[in-house]
Amino acid sequence: MTDLPEPNMLDCNESRLNVYQKVITLKQRFWKEFYSNYLSELQTRNKWLQPRPNLKIGDLVIVKDEMVPPTCWPLGRVISLNMNKTDNLVRSVVILTSKGQFSRPIHKLILLPLDKDVST
Repeated sequence: MTDLPEPNMLDCNESRLNVYQKVITLKQRFWKEFYSNYLSELQTRNKWLQPRPNLKIGDLVIVKDEMVPPTCWPLGRVISLNMNKTDNLVRSVVILTSKGQFSRPIHKLILLPLDKDVST
């Protein structure tokens, strides 16, 4: 951790805050909204009721980690799949991040939607 902890300004009266505190408040509101709405939208919770596509090699994912804030969750690229032999579904994957290779279950990953027309 390289940042100092910031005081929580979400519940303060904005008329009494100085400019710096307003910036911190806006930043905290953005990340709270991003985490509560956008990331939860990306990770659908259909379970087994509706089939959803398996992760594929090369998919870009966000790696959820309960020990760090969502703003620090790393990006990873799927490099290997671990399939269940009976139902042929992906249960865990090996991902490549800036810190190295890790094996993670798919429920700790958020698949990022990518435009199919963009060539990498």
